[in-house]
Amino acid sequence: MNTAAQFVPFTRRDIQQFPQTAGILAMLGTFRCTIVTGGQYVPVLNNDYADLAPKTGGTRGHQFRHVHKILICCRPLHNCCIVSRYIRFYLNGVLSKHMKQSTELVAALVAAFALVFGGFFVLTEYSGVNPPFTVVESSSMQHDDVSAIGVIDTGDLILLKDLSNTTVVTYIEGYASGYSTFGEYGNVIIYERGDNAHPVIHRAILWLNYNANGTWSASTLSSYVDQNGNNLWSCSESTDCLQLSGTLTIYDIGYGSKTSSINLDTLSASYPHSGYLTMGDNAVTNCSFDQTSGISPNGLVTKNIIRAVAWYEFPWLGALKLWMNGETTYLDLWAPNSLPNLALTVVMILALLVAINYTVEEAYMIHVRKRRRQLQL
Repeated sequence: MNTAAQFVPFTRRDIQQFPQTAGILAMLGTFRCTIVTGGQYVPVLNNDYADLAPKTGGTRGHQFRHVHKILICCRPLHNCCIVSRYIRFYLNGVLSKHMKQSTELVAALVAAFALVFGGFFVLTEYSGVNPPFTVVESSSMQHDDVSAIGVIDTGDLILLKDLSNTTVVTYIEGYASGYSTFGEYGNVIIYERGDNAHPVIHRAILWLNYNANGTWSASTLSSYVDQNGNNLWSCSESTDCLQLSGTLTIYDIGYGSKTSSINLDTLSASYPHSGYLTMGDNAVTNCSFDQTSGISPNGLVTKNIIRAVAWYEFPWLGALKLWMNGETTYLDLWAPNSLPNLALTVVMILALLVAINYTVEEAYMIHVRKRRRQLQL
């Protein structure tokens, strides 16, 4: 019986002896044996001989006791077809690799678009508002002269909820129950002002009911008291929170302990309808009710002009829009750290994605190397 020829890996050292197939990476060793009869032509790849003819890629006739390193289990071959078989095998591998990469890229893009548009659709359906977010352009809700997480600041992106999907809790009600959002008691609402003016995003302070006799009622004021049970409100013409008239004053509002008043008789004469007293959180720029400072030109905020209720804050994300539109006055004055914080956040997210990708690929390569060692045993 003739000597068996050995299958071996197609290594870089062998490639240097076979320049015609220097790019072929698909021929891996199987470490099995086959029988080659005497005189049969085989594609030899052996460091001890110049095995390849310049024109054809060459073969060598196998003789008894010759041991050759070969790449494939051969039948009798014509010299001219050896290189062409290698090239065809190589091209198939390259095309398969590129097709696989292209398919993976297309799949990733489709998944990304599906995630973005699917998420937007679900978010819109759940919030009941389209679009389900708004960008804060002013500083009226800030608690400091820099942007902070958990407070509505200039440049924040705020997710919204439709009024039908939630219940508005006023500052007075939140004070009694402990319910708070965005750093203060009660809910923040977004309401329309008409005349193509920008909507206002301020906190609902108190709901006032208009009585038929020209007075006002606000039953929730009965629980707005300090630790000693003293009222944190007063009314010039009445001490009954169900029959209010004259000037209503509310004390200790918000983090700045603001005091604000409104003349209910003037309100009755001009805008005799029930609604919310509203105010911005900023203790420097917004110390008066919107209804007395001209922000809400039509009196109390009725439910039919409430566009949405503030739901969740994405800090700094809207600062990019303001910067691109050149609306940076409030951003520079009240939230100068928004853009730097946004840039840092983006860098951290990208670094995290790279780290995750590296970890996954490294784990996969460890698995591949372990599998190869097992096959070699």
